Amino acid sequence: VKGALTGEKVRVKVLKAHKDFGFAKLLEVIEKSPKRVEPVCPVFEKCGGCELQHLNYEAQLEHKTNMVKNTLKKCLIGNKKKKPLQMK
Repeated sequence: VKGALTGEKVRVKVLKAHKDFGFAKLLEVIEKSPKRVEPVCPVFEKCGGCELQHLNYEAQLEHKTNMVKNTLKKCLIGNKKKKPLQMK
C-alpha cells in the first residue's frame, strides 16, 4: 500500500482485489514504524517523485538494495543457460 511501511498497522480502503494481489488506498497509520520519519518535501504526498522520504536513510538504502536484488533474481529466473546478463 503506497505510503505504508512494513510492520505498520494501517487502515486502508480496498480498491481492487485479485486472487494473488490487490490495490488499496492508505487512510490512516494506526501504529507507526520506528523507521518512519517526517518527509522534508512539502509536496511529498502529492508528487510521487520522492516516494521514500518517509523512510529513514538507512531503511531507504535497505529498500533500494532489495529492489535491485529482486530485479536481478527475476532476470536470472528466465536465464536458463545462466549466460551473463547484457547491459545496454
